[in-house]
Formats: sequence, structure tokens, C-alpha cells
Amino acid sequence: MKQLTTIISAVLFLLISSCNSQKKEVIEIKNKLNKSITSMQSTLDYFENGFIMIPTKSEVNKRLQDNDFDEEFKISDSTSIKKGFEEVFKKASLQQSFEYPLASSILVKKDLSPVSKLLRDYQYFREYDEERPKFIPIKIVFKNKTKKTSSFDFDGLDGEIFLKNAKPVESVTFKIDYQFPVINKFEFNKNSTKTNIDSKEIILKEIKDNKATFIIPEHIKNNIIAINGIYKDGRVLRNLGESSKSIPSKEKRLFIKKMIAFQKQVVNKIENKDFKTIEEIKSFITKNTPKTAIFKKNLLKTTSYTFHFSGDIKSINIFMKTKNSFQQKTVVINRVIGSSTFINEKDKYFVVNDTVTWEEGLIDLNGKLIIKPKYDKLSVFNNHFFEQCIVNEKCKLYWLNTRKKRLEEVDYELTTYMSSAKYNYYQKYLLIENQERQGDMIKVQYGVVNCVTGKIVVPIKYDDINIIENKIHTNKNSKKETFSLNGVKLK
Repeated sequence: MKQLTTIISAVLFLLISSCNSQKKEVIEIKNKLNKSITSMQSTLDYFENGFIMIPTKSEVNKRLQDNDFDEEFKISDSTSIKKGFEEVFKKASLQQSFEYPLASSILVKKDLSPVSKLLRDYQYFREYDEERPKFIPIKIVFKNKTKKTSSFDFDGLDGEIFLKNAKPVESVTFKIDYQFPVINKFEFNKNSTKTNIDSKEIILKEIKDNKATFIIPEHIKNNIIAINGIYKDGRVLRNLGESSKSIPSKEKRLFIKKMIAFQKQVVNKIENKDFKTIEEIKSFITKNTPKTAIFKKNLLKTTSYTFHFSGDIKSINIFMKTKNSFQQKTVVINRVIGSSTFINEKDKYFVVNDTVTWEEGLIDLNGKLIIKPKYDKLSVFNNHFFEQCIVNEKCKLYWLNTRKKRLEEVDYELTTYMSSAKYNYYQKYLLIENQERQGDMIKVQYGVVNCVTGKIVVPIKYDDINIIENKIHTNKNSKKETFSLNGVKLK
């Protein structure tokens, strides 16, 4: 319509402009008016008739195969969708990252696919980003059992909370505002061609062979979830694609018709010599030109859509979101358990990142700095051992000396080969090992370390070790021995 407004403005400017020769000007006005009439009529014909490009070539009335059919779109009821959200909230967890100097952020880890699956649209929450659940924190419980219940700095859509401290979080209570679409099915065929939605009509303009053409307001088209073309035996045909063209509103088409009629009227008056002077032509045009006030920005755009299917259509089912159901739920979400891979201890220490140097250190339950950031790629094994793994370098294992508040590198590895954690860790004792390559074989020897003191209580020289019922059982070259947890050999 911007182009149309430009044409009209140019014509009117021409008609009221002055020329040196009055006769020449009259001829010029008449010629320009005739060209404008032709141009506007072509525009109107295109809007009302136009042409549709077929996006893919298809053989109508061919012998259909199984792959020409698709599954019918099925509407999930509200109860099922609510259960899908409950599953999402139940499986959600918190991921906390720590920054130096002493700040942190908490992110809700969630998977919305159970709900997207029920909506039969895995891209739903990407297309309708504003409909994602909003997580509003109302209480934070830290691992040191302190709490925070007000003044939260957060991003509700992503469920991210920003804290001005580095205290590790145990759980967060959220008020969750969520919504889901209420989807209705609308059936169209040769005997049922119209339906009214939101005070606007969807009109089936034509249904022929494997194509169906609809007139759909643009804001309604955005709410269509699925379109099923129904074959004569009731099966759903495969959708081959769609094509479209914009259609001006009835008001805008009416204005074009009025402009064409008005310009023809002026031409006829010129030919009949009804005007004695150029000034009379200008005056007539100025006073009688159809007003452009009919162009309103809020007029809704309408588009003609043609849908193409793999076979001849008997009817069309359109599944559309007509409204949203708004819900609210209070949920407690726990932080992801840390890296205590083999032990049952609760986390006591956490990796903190220096956002300037990108080096890492450790903090405790109270968010207090224990080890200043100076390590790269630090990870937590448990509350006593920490590993540093850098690409293309051998990983280093450190024991945390809590008394001296420093990480001390050790020359052994933690044993992870057994399936049950209870064999690897017993009270404060942990199995350790060293590996040595001998030809094509790798020889592994085991020992035991006291995690708290860092002292090796059983040397790393045995073929096999188990800790059972307060005793350490060893085996070397088929010779079995038993030790106390302090490393004293028992008879």
C-alpha cells in the first residue's frame, strides 16, 4: 500500500502543478490519469485474482502409497498438559556458578520437551518464546542453612538468579507462572467454508484436487498449530507445503476502486470539455479527490494461503490455538549434586572462577574463599581431592590440606574401577592406585589413603584391595593380608 500511496501522491502533484502551455498541460493531465487508471486497475486485478505458485510438483489422482499419508494431529487435553509441566518441574534442577570476587548465579536447568511433545510441536517454545514458564524466586536455602526471602535480582524467563555472595545453594522455592494453548479443531469442506475466530473470518475460497485455498487474517495464521488434509477414506494426507499472497483489506480495495472511478470521471470531464480553465480542473481535483483517511495503521493484514497435499482432498481440518490457559504453581527445586562421584559425603567445597584471569579456586559452604583462584580447569572429585585437567597435558590430582589451606599435588590416582562406591570409599579411607605400562599390558597396583590427613595407610603395591567391615583386605601374588584402618597388619 505504500506503493499505492506514492502513485496517488505523484498523480495529484502532477494535476495541480503548473505548465507553460495550458493546452499542453491538459493533455498531460489526461494522459497521466489514463496511465494511473491502468496501473491501479492492474493492481486491483492482482489483489482480487492474482496467481499462486505451486511450491512442489505433485501428481493428482495418482495411486497413493503409504508414505503419502501422515499421522492425524491429536489434541492433548488440559490435564495431560498439566501433568507434562509437572514432570518438567519435578526433573528441573539448579546449576550454580561462582565468580571471584565472591558472587554467583543460579540457573534453572529444565527440559520442556515433555510439554512440546504433547503439543505435537517441538519448536513451540521457540516460536512462542513469551509463553515459556516464568520462574519467580520466593525463597533461597543455602547449604549452610541460612535463608534469603526477599530482594531477588533475577531473570524469570530463564529462571536465573544473581547473588552478591558466593554461598552455595541447597534449594530455591519458585512461584512458577506457566501457560499452555487451548487448541480447537475447525473442519472445512465444500459445504462448510467459513468460521469466525476472534471476530474475524477464515474463509475456504477453493478446494480442488490436492489444493485448498483459504483467506486468513495474518494474526490468526500465526495461531495455527497444524493443518490436516483429509483423503476420501478418512486418512490424513502428507502436507507438501504452502504458498501465499497478501490481500489488502476490503477498505483499501474499496479506496482503489474509488480512485479509479474518480480519475475516469476527471478524464470524461476533460474529454467533454466541462472545464474551461486549468484552474477549474485543479479546483475540481482538490475538492473531490477521495480522502486517504481510510488508510489506518491498525487495519489487519489478510493473506491468501494455498495448501498442497499428496492426494485429492475431501476436507480440511485446521487446529488452532484460540486462547491460553494460565496456571501457577509453587515448586522447590534442588541444586545439582556436586562432583562427589564415589562418596556419600555432602559437598563442602566448590570451584569459584575469577572472571578476569579465568583461573579457578575453592570456596566453602559459607561462600568463604579457601583457595585463591590460580588453577586452570579445576574440578571436584570429593571434599578432599580435586583434579586439574588441561588439554594435551596429563591430569594432576590434588589433596586439600584444610589446616594449611592449600592444594598439594599427589603422585597417585583415585580408584574408580569397581562398580559399587562402597568398595572404593569407606568412612574416611579411599582406594588409590598407580599404573605402569609393561609392554602391551598395564600393571595396576593399589593402596589406601586417609582422605582427612592425606596419609597413605596401606602402600601402593597390591594387586587387589577391598575395605570391608573396618578392615583392609589385600592380595599380592595370591598372598592375602589384612590390615586395620590405620594400616596396622593383623594376624
